[in-house]
Amino acid sequence: MNHTVEQGFRDIKPLPGFSPKLWERYPLFEGMGLFVVLLLLWLLVKRKRIQPTTLIPEPEPMELFKESIRGIPEGEVRRSAEAVSLIFRRYLGKRLGYDALYFTRRENLRSLSVSLSRALPNLPQDEKGRLVSETEDLLRTLESLTFGAATDGARFHTVRDAVTKCVEELDRVLRREEERTRSVVSHAT
Repeated sequence: MNHTVEQGFRDIKPLPGFSPKLWERYPLFEGMGLFVVLLLLWLLVKRKRIQPTTLIPEPEPMELFKESIRGIPEGEVRRSAEAVSLIFRRYLGKRLGYDALYFTRRENLRSLSVSLSRALPNLPQDEKGRLVSETEDLLRTLESLTFGAATDGARFHTVRDAVTKCVEELDRVLRREEERTRSVVSHAT
């Protein structure tokens, strides 16, 4: 193939036909594609959105205590004493606002006296000392029934009844203080 200047330059092969991409030729497709992508994202977000749940109010500590203490099965004293101890400590923690369930007996006693002083500032010191002493004795007895060598069924029933009486007295004193506080606040406003 002889090539001369007069003939001009010829390409080795012909140029392919230029064809713009579909979305460049038709901008409407670009808008529709964006719309479809946004619609899919919106549906995914809406689908994964957590539906609001209604909160079930937590029962009062005294109601929870009574319900739990009734549910303790008769049987092995150690397990029953452990259950009463957990129920008693859960009541103390919920009513007085500290982690009594996870504390040892000694930690419970320290926190109990501080929490009682905070919750019952007008309670006479001798009555407060009596409540702390009674609670300490009950926690110690429950601990000995749970971990001790002797398992006396009659003693357990006596202790369970004493725990119930102690909780009822604590609840009565705390409710009285709450009512007193409410009346003071209502008179002040």
